[in-house]
Amino acid sequence: MEQLKEEKQVHLNWDIRQLDIDNAFLNGHLKETVFMFQPEGYADPAKPNHICK
Repeated sequence: MEQLKEEKQVHLNWDIRQLDIDNAFLNGHLKETVFMFQPEGYADPAKPNHICK
């Protein structure tokens, strides 16, 4: 499958780039309570004033 994708990229004269990305995620327990607003575009129109805890 990967070879087919690379052949298409060459045929369509696309740039081929590769990135190695490391990610870190917080999986621990927080000592304080954190509140945040709903991200723009994800807010429920029926509940526009709700927040995430």
